[in-house]
Amino acid sequence: MSLPGTGGLSVTQEMLDILAQPGFISNAMGGSKLRHLFSQQSLALNPELLSPFSLLCFIGAHDLVKKVTISYCDCRWHGPDLTGTETPFQLGYTVLVVAGAQRVVPRSDSPSDYPATLRLLLGNGAPPDVPNVVGMSALGYACVAPATKLDLARVLLEGGANVDHQDRYGDTALFHALMGNDVPMVELLMEYGADLDICEANGMCVRKSVANFGPEVTAVVLRWERKRKGEEALLDDKNCVQCGRKTANQCSACHTVRYCSKECQKSHWRTHKPRCQAFSTSATISVKPTYGEHSLGIPLSAVTRQVFGIPTAESKKPATFKCKPVSANPTPGGMIIKIQLPFAKGGSDRSMFVYNRKHDFVCSIKETENPTQYEEIAKVILAKGISGAKAYFAAELKSRDELVIKTSEVLAAQPF
Repeated sequence: MSLPGTGGLSVTQEMLDILAQPGFISNAMGGSKLRHLFSQQSLALNPELLSPFSLLCFIGAHDLVKKVTISYCDCRWHGPDLTGTETPFQLGYTVLVVAGAQRVVPRSDSPSDYPATLRLLLGNGAPPDVPNVVGMSALGYACVAPATKLDLARVLLEGGANVDHQDRYGDTALFHALMGNDVPMVELLMEYGADLDICEANGMCVRKSVANFGPEVTAVVLRWERKRKGEEALLDDKNCVQCGRKTANQCSACHTVRYCSKECQKSHWRTHKPRCQAFSTSATISVKPTYGEHSLGIPLSAVTRQVFGIPTAESKKPATFKCKPVSANPTPGGMIIKIQLPFAKGGSDRSMFVYNRKHDFVCSIKETENPTQYEEIAKVILAKGISGAKAYFAAELKSRDELVIKTSEVLAAQPF
C-alpha cells in the first residue's frame, strides 16, 4: 500500500541498479530500459497521496499556495524548504507544478494558475533546475511530448533555468523538443542560447544530427545558428523583406526573396536589384524529370524517434507520394523544391528525389537520364546542403520534360 507523501510512486530495484552506474546512462547501459520503467512507474502518480503543499503545487492553486506560505505581517515565505524534493521520484516543487499542468484537467469550479504558481515558487527561492531521480529538471518536463508546456518553459527560463541542463540520459531540453517535433519550443530554447554541441549518452549531438529530426525543426535550428553567426540565407523565413509582414509571394524573377505587395517590391528594388539573379543559363541546370509513384518508406525522423521510444504517426505505415498529373503543355511556373540524394551509395539506379511543399509536384532525377546534370547537382548538395544529403532550390517547370533548377543559390532550410 502506498503511503501519504509518496504520491503513489516507487523506484524499483531494477531502476536503482541502472541508476547506480556513474555518469550518463546510454542505451547499452540500460538507458532505454530505464526510460520505459520510469514511464511506467510515473503512471502510478496519485495526487491524493501527495503532501498538502505538493498537492497545491500540482493543481496550480496559486492563491492558496500564497495564502498558506506567505505571512501577511512580514510578507516572508513560511512554507517548506523549496530546495527539497518529495516522493521517491525526488520531485522538486517546480517539477510538481509542470507535471500537474500536464495532467490535471482544468475545472471551472477550481481555477488554477500554473504560470503564476511557478513564478511564486521561483520568486521565493525554489531552484529551477532541481533534478528528479533520473535527473530531469522542470524545464525537461515542460519540453516532453505530447504534453509540452511552452508558457511554463518560458517562465522557467526567465527564472534562470539552465537551458542546457542534462538528465541521466544526457538529454537536454532541446533534445526533448526536437524529439517531439515541437517548433515553438525549439524556437524558445534556441532564443535562450541552447547549445548545439552537447552530446547525449549515446553520442548524438544536435549539430551533427539535426536533419534526423524532421524538416520543420531542422529549419528552425539552422536559422538560429545562422542568426548567432550574423549570417543570412535566402528565404530564411516567410516575411516580406521590406516591411516584415508574413507573406508567401516571391520575386517572380529570382524566387529567392518575398514581398507582401507590389509597393514593397518597388520600394525594395534598388536594394534587391544587384542580387536579383534570374534563371540564366549560367545559374541553372536543366534536367528531365521522371514521374510516377515514389515511396519514401518510414521517414528518418520517425526512425530516430522510434529508437528513443517515441511513437509517431509516420512510423505506422510507409509514405507514398504520387506526382500530380502534369499536362502536355503545363503552364510555366516557379516553385521551391527539395532535392534529396539517394541514401544508398552506388547501385545501378541512382535517383534523386524531388518534391515541393504541397507535394503536388513530385519527381525523381535519374542519373541515367541526366548523367552530367546529376553529378553537378550532387556536388552542390554535398558542399552546401544539409548534412550533405539534401538541399532546397528555386526551380521552374518549363514543360513536362524540363525542370530548370537554380543551383547557383542554395536556399535556407524550409519546413518540408
